[in-house]
Amino acid sequence: KTLAFHSKLSMTSTSPSSSSSSQVVRVGYYMSKSKEKALKWDDFLQLARKETEWQIVPIQLDESLETQGPFHMIIHKLTDEISSQHKPELAAKLEHISKYLEKHKENIIEVDPIKYQRPLTNRGAMSDLLFQLNSDHSSTSALGVICPKFTIVDDKKGVSFSNILSAKGIQFPVMCKTMQACGTKDSHMMGIVFQEEDLFSFAAPMIIQSYHNHNGFLYKVFVIGKKVSAVVRKSLRNVSPDEKNPMLFDSQQPLTEQICTITDLPSVPASMFPVFEGVADYIRKNMHLSMFGFDMITDASSGKHAVLDINYFPGYGGVLKKDEEFR
Repeated sequence: KTLAFHSKLSMTSTSPSSSSSSQVVRVGYYMSKSKEKALKWDDFLQLARKETEWQIVPIQLDESLETQGPFHMIIHKLTDEISSQHKPELAAKLEHISKYLEKHKENIIEVDPIKYQRPLTNRGAMSDLLFQLNSDHSSTSALGVICPKFTIVDDKKGVSFSNILSAKGIQFPVMCKTMQACGTKDSHMMGIVFQEEDLFSFAAPMIIQSYHNHNGFLYKVFVIGKKVSAVVRKSLRNVSPDEKNPMLFDSQQPLTEQICTITDLPSVPASMFPVFEGVADYIRKNMHLSMFGFDMITDASSGKHAVLDINYFPGYGGVLKKDEEFR
C-alpha cells in the first residue's frame, strides 16, 4: 500500500481533470480545530510547504467539496466523527466526505481511508488486531513483542470480574479503559485497579488489560510510510499487587508525581529500532495504515516489549523538527 501510495503520487503532477504539466499537486486536508492544535498541524504545514511545491489547503465539510476541488490527495483525521456518529452534525460530515471520495476514488489518493481509521476508534477492535502479535506465527514473535491480555465487559450487572479475568488468565493489577478510544473526555480517563470492587466504579462497556510494570517510561513511535522515528516519554510507575487504592488519570494530561516517579529518562537504544520497524510493518500490512503512531513498553520482569495503543495520524511536529532522516 505504501509503495503504491508513493508511486501514484510521484506520477501525479497535474490536476486530476487536466493534462497540463504546469499544475502542481493539490492536497486538501480536514481535521477538527482541536485536532489541528493537538497535532501541531501548523508545524507540519510549514515543513511540507518548505520541502515541496504542493498546494496544501483546508477543506470545509459543511460546504460543497466539488467547488473546493479538484484534489490529487485528501488527508483527513476523522476519528472523532467516526466515534461520534450519533451526533447528526458529525454524521453528516462523515457522509459528505465519504460520498465525495467514493465518486472520485480513481483520481484522489485518500490518506488514510476511513474504513481503516475506524478500528482505532474502538479499543476492543484495536486490541483484537494487536492480540495477533501474541501468536507464534506472527511476524513480530521473534522480536519478543506482545499485546497485553485483555477482556471486554459490556454490562456490569451481576458480573463476577474475578471469574471473567481468571478465564482470560489476567491477574490484578489491571488497567481499565473505556471502549471508545476518542471523541469524548471520558475516552482518555483510565485507571490501574488492584481489587475487584473498584472495577464497578468504571462505566461499561469497558476493556480491562493486564498491567505490565515498565520502569516508568515508554516509547512513542511515529510512522509515515516506511519511515520510523521514536522518542522516550514518562509513563506510569511500577506497582505492587499489594497496593489497594486505584490510580486514576487522564492520559491527555501530565502525569502526577504520585503515579509517575521517574526523573531521568533514558535515550532510545539503537537495538530497539528493528523492533519498532517490525511492529510498524505489521501494522501497515494488517491495518492498512500509512500515518500512525504507537506506544510501546518493555516489561520490567520478562524483557518482552508490549504494544499498548495505536494512534492514527499523531502529532508529528516535534519529531519532524528533530529527526532529519524522518523528514
